[in-house]
Amino acid sequence: MWLSFSIMCGVDLKGGRVEIIYFYSDLYENKGKLSRLIRKIQHQRKDVRIQLVNVDDPKNEELTELYDVNTIPLLIFLTSDGKNSREKISAIIR
Repeated sequence: MWLSFSIMCGVDLKGGRVEIIYFYSDLYENKGKLSRLIRKIQHQRKDVRIQLVNVDDPKNEELTELYDVNTIPLLIFLTSDGKNSREKISAIIR
């Protein structure tokens, strides 16, 4: 799974915790398998926190819209101050 590859490659936010939101769908992935993988990653990397968000669950609609999720699976990496790292990178490039 590419989720495990991304985390194990040394993603780091300068000494802070790595905060990740993982958007998925029950149509394509099994939450049980994802949960086991996440526990394994978090056991190996204490600085990683991963939130699973099922895009098919109506209670997650607002969060899905906030991050403009239009493809799944989707990983959102957050900076140490809770901002989407994609937006921070875009600001640096401009």
